Amino acid sequence: MKINQLRAFLAVIETGTINRAADRLSLTQSAVSKSLRELEADLEMPLLVRTGKGMTLTEAGAVIADRARLINAEVARVRQDIAAIKGRSCGELRIGVSPVAASADLATAILAFKMRHSGTRLTIIEERPSKLLMLMRDGTLDFAISSEIPLESTGFPAIQLSVVKTVIGVRPDHPALHATSLDELLPYEWITPDPIDDETAPLFRCFSMQGRALPERIVHCASIGLYLELAKNSNAISIWSATPFNLAAFRQVLSPLALSDNIPGRNICLLSRDFHLLSRPARALMKEIRAIFSRSSDHDTAEIAGAIARAGSAYP
Repeated sequence: MKINQLRAFLAVIETGTINRAADRLSLTQSAVSKSLRELEADLEMPLLVRTGKGMTLTEAGAVIADRARLINAEVARVRQDIAAIKGRSCGELRIGVSPVAASADLATAILAFKMRHSGTRLTIIEERPSKLLMLMRDGTLDFAISSEIPLESTGFPAIQLSVVKTVIGVRPDHPALHATSLDELLPYEWITPDPIDDETAPLFRCFSMQGRALPERIVHCASIGLYLELAKNSNAISIWSATPFNLAAFRQVLSPLALSDNIPGRNICLLSRDFHLLSRPARALMKEIRAIFSRSSDHDTAEIAGAIARAGSAYP
């Protein structure tokens, strides 16, 4: 099994045809076909079948594809590290961030990193936590800063940075504004930015940890902008981190509920496939992130208390 064979295999999967794969790789069609034949001969299994819609993965091909993406990404990182050692490059870094983890502390850490490593090409991808895990597994990301995922369920080494409170919100004139328990909210429609069957999502954990079934009416809305519009213009119940409620403008459109139920918070954590194999730029940025979060954690209690006081008695 050779790297060029895996590259040809991935190119065919991503483009759908040998012709387009050859164009992407700047190779002849016969060269791409040869690489595929050699890879299948080596593995003694067919990996692709031709259909009316192009090339389709076999069962064995689907297994190899996931591994091939990871191998390809790691080879690219090796080349980047060697180029940096030779002084030809300052490196490239791709990190993932979940919406709740995209905080002022993280921005401070990134800016500090860029001051010391201005030549590093940095790409930041924001996705929901479940999508970040997928991007970690296929090697797209060097590491991720994610929320909402229980540390024991990630399958990756993790370093916890902080915990963010989870808040149930409704519009200020909502009929359930003074509700004190989840049971009082069950008759209403709920909205969630995560897939309804995502067991790591705040809504699922909120009810499962109380031993309750999910509400009967739930709308999954992956658009955060539309999610907010639906929450503030209807009687739907929405679930948030506590962070936006620190802003007076946000509290004008949504009010946090003072519930007696124990609502699980959200872990903010660093995730990596292997911390020991991180590139130099990745290790440097991770060091900045841990330093900033470590310093800010000493003030978290006072800041949250101040935010609650400013928000008034409706804040949990």
